[in-house]
Amino acid sequence: MKIGLLGVLKLIGFICLLPVVIAVTGAFSGEIAKLGSLADLFWYGVIAYVLFHLFVFTPQGLYHFFQGIIAEIFGFSTILNAILPDVIPFLTTVLLLVVYVAVNLMNLKGWEAALMFFTGFSLSMHVVLTAQDEYEEDETHLKGHYLFHAGLMYITVLALVMALMHLCFESSTFIDFWNKAYETSGAIYRFVLHKLRVI
Repeated sequence: MKIGLLGVLKLIGFICLLPVVIAVTGAFSGEIAKLGSLADLFWYGVIAYVLFHLFVFTPQGLYHFFQGIIAEIFGFSTILNAILPDVIPFLTTVLLLVVYVAVNLMNLKGWEAALMFFTGFSLSMHVVLTAQDEYEEDETHLKGHYLFHAGLMYITVLALVMALMHLCFESSTFIDFWNKAYETSGAIYRFVLHKLRVI
């Protein structure tokens, strides 16, 4: 009974969270678009993983291995150990940090195209497989737990990746991403509340 009620509450929570999901998606896409032709390579990476996942192979073993690494790193805290493997895309994080260090220490050139493709590929892998795990763990019919947790994970992951991309690309800034997401989500909330005659 408690699980069912909690699932309903989380479903309501997801509906309330939906404007933020929409706003973060739009802000993230807008910042990626600032990279010009490199933006296409990012989306090619996203599409490549989705096709790979659907028609070739689902790398769940590799995904769980990387999740295990993050869980071990934060094993000193039960809360962090449970949360961070879902919200830190290990491959994407390592890739962006390595490129950032290599560019600043070794003046690496010509890395942008490969970085964008594999960032899209690895980010898509993390989001899809985390959502799949969340879905399979939620045994309720309404899938309220899955929707709410997947929504929070999606928002956090995109914010983290945008912060890391801010380190690698001057034209893509986390502040612009944050401001756009904040303004858009606020506008959606105000629109909905106005339609409901709350304000």
